[in-house]
Amino acid sequence: GLFRIPFGREVPERDPDRFFLERTNLSHALFPGSIDLGARMETAWGPLRFAAAIMNGNPTGDVFLPGQDPIAAKDAIGRLGVDTKLADSVRFELGFSVVSGTGFHANTPSTKDVLVWRDANENGIVEPSEIQVIAGTAASPAQTFDRFALGSDVRLTAAIPVVGDLTLAGELVWAKNLDRGLEPADPVALGRDVRESGFYLSATQELTRFAMLGVRYDRYNPDLDGSEQRGVALVPRDSSYSTFALAAALRYRPGRLILEYDINGNALGRTASGVPTTLADNQLALRGEVVF
Repeated sequence: GLFRIPFGREVPERDPDRFFLERTNLSHALFPGSIDLGARMETAWGPLRFAAAIMNGNPTGDVFLPGQDPIAAKDAIGRLGVDTKLADSVRFELGFSVVSGTGFHANTPSTKDVLVWRDANENGIVEPSEIQVIAGTAASPAQTFDRFALGSDVRLTAAIPVVGDLTLAGELVWAKNLDRGLEPADPVALGRDVRESGFYLSATQELTRFAMLGVRYDRYNPDLDGSEQRGVALVPRDSSYSTFALAAALRYRPGRLILEYDINGNALGRTASGVPTTLADNQLALRGEVVF
């Protein structure tokens, strides 16, 4: 059926259970939409938790093929974890996840030679030096490529008397050719594999059952081997996305009111000289939610 992908802690988390307004950059990139079509099994024995699934590999938030599957190969996904109490008021969760599958590179049609005129001196007269021929290209067949990811997640929950639960959580993922949401990986077009990595750390504190505070930092790099040409030199480029989120909520079942301020960072901006830079991209959001 159609269900949440059992990878890590954040991806399969239901939206009403998540405190922060949006998922991390890591989740949006590697598992966009967090829901896919396939078959899944889960089991538990004492403190041990195990989940495994065979899925199409194109989640509902996929940039190119959302919810579709152009190839017969499926993605295999699994998570092995521990969920236990360290004390009466302390709960500890630890998990390790893996995904292995096959990506798809679509075929490209052939193109003809194209004659281009660029009026360099803007005099409106066609001159021989302003004419350029762009050669056509031959058609290329569709291809597949391997992709995988390894991840680990941890969460510690401690019940603070009178106040409420204090929760500390974190997750780390290393992947190859798996980005399907932010900067989709296509090693066939690029000519090399694309290595990705990301993590997040979060802390939330209940203030009785009526309020809650939280802070989270996440960082995701879509291409660990990225580089660009600057003059005559080829230099490494950091393409990381990061978000520092501060959130507060008022809660009264069946609804809640959440105020969140996100400090976003990315290298999509450019300076006047063309060098990548981080530009202001922060946002303040107020959201009301009702579950029924």
